[in-house]
Amino acid sequence: MPKIASPLNRLLTKDTPFKWTTDCQNAFETLKEALTSTPVLNFPNFNKPFIVSCDASGSAIEDISSLQKQCPYFGPIITFLENGILPDDKKRAQAIPYETGQYELLNDTLYHFFQPRTKTRTSKNQLIKQVAIPEPLRNDILLSFHDQKAGGSHLGVQRTYEAIKQRYFWPKMYQNVYDYVTSCQICQTVKKDSTAKKAPLKSLPVQGPFVRLHMDVLGGLPTSKEKYKYILLVTDSFSHWCECFPMKTQEAEEIANILYSEIFTRYGACRYLVSDRHASNLGKLVNLLCKMFNVTQHFTSSYHPQSNVACERTNSTLAQSLRAYCSEQQTNWPQVLPSIMMAFRMSPCTQSTGFSPYYMIFGREMPLPIDIALIPEELITQSPEKYIDQLINKVKIIHDLAKTNLEDAQLKSKTYYDKSTKIPNFKEALPNEPANINQPNPDNLNEDLNQAENKEDNSQSDVDESTSNNGQNKNDQWYEAIKLLKLKWISGKKHYLVQWKDNSNPTWEPQENVSQALKVAFHSEKAHKRLKKRR
Repeated sequence: MPKIASPLNRLLTKDTPFKWTTDCQNAFETLKEALTSTPVLNFPNFNKPFIVSCDASGSAIEDISSLQKQCPYFGPIITFLENGILPDDKKRAQAIPYETGQYELLNDTLYHFFQPRTKTRTSKNQLIKQVAIPEPLRNDILLSFHDQKAGGSHLGVQRTYEAIKQRYFWPKMYQNVYDYVTSCQICQTVKKDSTAKKAPLKSLPVQGPFVRLHMDVLGGLPTSKEKYKYILLVTDSFSHWCECFPMKTQEAEEIANILYSEIFTRYGACRYLVSDRHASNLGKLVNLLCKMFNVTQHFTSSYHPQSNVACERTNSTLAQSLRAYCSEQQTNWPQVLPSIMMAFRMSPCTQSTGFSPYYMIFGREMPLPIDIALIPEELITQSPEKYIDQLINKVKIIHDLAKTNLEDAQLKSKTYYDKSTKIPNFKEALPNEPANINQPNPDNLNEDLNQAENKEDNSQSDVDESTSNNGQNKNDQWYEAIKLLKLKWISGKKHYLVQWKDNSNPTWEPQENVSQALKVAFHSEKAHKRLKKRR
């Protein structure tokens, strides 16, 4: 009966426009027929005993221990662990003694122990304890980690699978997650095509949590009832912890108030704040606030949002999550933001650190509502001092591993990016054309840029390094070179073996005579070869 009346019940919810559709008419006719035909419902007689029967919820979670014993896959394993009895099936009986080494019964609940196997990425734990999920609960797990607002947000296959894998296990789990996510109708409707080529990237230095923050404003949203039109997104470059706040305008005063009350006074002063060149960011108000907290502002290059990729990529995911949950009622998007942020902080960053932002900050995974229902509570037996010491050491290890994973991810991204790059080829001046005597030396330009980047911790620069010359400077004259062949140290200085374009014999040149573009190409090729050897 509630399922039949659901189209009518939706009309009674708050702030929903009253629109009588075909589904409403069909539901009304079905209810009218059910109430007027035999048997007709009557009021109960409270002077006589009677029984009330109700439908069982299709999404209710039963006792997981009993469901595990009823499961065709986990039931024989539990029986063998408890009584040492093997099933009648010969193939299953041969496999169970080997499989039980990965399982353990704790408080009548079956757990599976998983050891990650990886070559390049460092794992946070050598052994992951997972709750064995029987068949009736698997759809609930997929629904909670993909569709629900509290922990879902319609993320991709890999992030959904990694989030589930940290807590739960069942056979063919990745295939089930893949089939579920790729067949999701909302994902197919709201997500954009990811086959387009990615924009160029430049890796920024890896720093600690809340050292460098990235800020951006997401606009183009429908006006809410509270007159909100924009979203201010602030992301930590290391842990990828993100915060977003609805705004009524893009004025500097509103941005400065949010930075002061929600960011700096909550997480402390960061060292660097990266943003685009919007007028509100370049204004005096935000600049004075940053000076008050000793925060150094850096601005991305004009018309190059890829420089602020930490925010731009999150903006894209945030927009698709909003489309997933605001498809019918688009004016309630400010109420959805906290739930989406919860999902972002809970899910592991599979393409960078390998850990979830929540885990990197607090040293444990974020508990979801379904975790409270399924995972038994773990009691702390040691003293608070010992627990704090263990937590501090654990967080330090997490940060070290995350830094290693992030650097490996940056090197991998740069290697793939360099495959599609091309060193600029400058044409020689014609005899009738005046020589560019006053043109600055490209090597000196790149050295100045490197000094500026080192002074500002390699922060964003408005000058593109790709403008460096493709030649060598010998005796203050420029000669075209093809590439660098080798590197060696001579008298404490780097020297490169240069292959010249005029087919002359290669010569060793000091690094100050070698253009920055050729050095970047040489070291990128070496890094690519090292990655191939690792694989």
